[in-house]
Amino acid sequence: MFCQVLLAWLAATGPAWAIPLFVQDTPLEVRLTGPLQATQDDLEHRRERAFLIEVDGARHDIEVRVRGNSRTRVCHFPPLRLDFPRRDMDGTVFEGVDKIKLVTHCRGGHDAAMDVLEEFAAYRLFSALTDQSYRTRLVRMHYTDSDGERNTGPAVSHAFLIEPDDVLAARLGWAEARRASVRRGDFEPVHVALVYLFQYMIGNTDWSLVTAENDEHCCHNGRLFEGSGRLYYLPYDFDLAGLVDTRYAKPDPGLRIRNVRQRLYRGYCVEDGALSKAMQIVLARREAVMSTVAAIPALDERARRRMSDYLADFYAEAGDGSALTRDFHDRCL
Repeated sequence: MFCQVLLAWLAATGPAWAIPLFVQDTPLEVRLTGPLQATQDDLEHRRERAFLIEVDGARHDIEVRVRGNSRTRVCHFPPLRLDFPRRDMDGTVFEGVDKIKLVTHCRGGHDAAMDVLEEFAAYRLFSALTDQSYRTRLVRMHYTDSDGERNTGPAVSHAFLIEPDDVLAARLGWAEARRASVRRGDFEPVHVALVYLFQYMIGNTDWSLVTAENDEHCCHNGRLFEGSGRLYYLPYDFDLAGLVDTRYAKPDPGLRIRNVRQRLYRGYCVEDGALSKAMQIVLARREAVMSTVAAIPALDERARRRMSDYLADFYAEAGDGSALTRDFHDRCL
């Protein structure tokens, strides 16, 4: 009854930020049936194919295609994009969703199963620092290849859904920004400094404010939004971060670090005081950061402890924040 009342209220109020999918944090049970092997083999044309999705006992026709760049080269089970018919999803958990990214397990085995949960945790960590971030929803996926060609592995595989750009923009009152290049002064200084600190905290070097290779728009592993005359860079794709440390994660040789667990500050220089303010936010929200890892469902104790220790090392290095901030100021790009 409560869920029905909630959905009715959301429908009545109508703002795009209030889509039901991200109202709750409990893992969502999803069954996905369709030509899975054919879809994931189609890396060149990436055609959408008809699938059946079952959620909360109701079935819906959707279309699915493979997505991603580097993961399509290294993953046995590449990520997917789900395309919903909006007019048919009213009153469901996917109301208000058009196209949405599904981050899947990359490979088989226990460690790969933990990888997707650890990357989900990275998204949640940034959300613990700021609401100006991508929301996510953990999913327990049940896959069936309707052609009977693919052994999908475990009966249940964890995955997660990422808030679509248009939904995020509506929630925050922003507009999606498409630019070939950006200037440092275009960004809201405290938020972009917070991104820099977050990337350092999780040991992620696989990002840039420079236009990615074979892409027309800035930036690498992040999306640009514009609000109140300022740009906001929202990061995504954390599978190569030290916090996650997937088996295929290797640092760019040009960075001269031994492995992805070694932190390297790659932030750009920002306005005076912005980095210090961002550091104050990170330090003040230490308890929220650590409790986020503790709350990730299905994460085994070994992975949970490894992630917690990695974050604790960052906070030990940060101390009161002033010394590390000065060091970052000296090393900013």
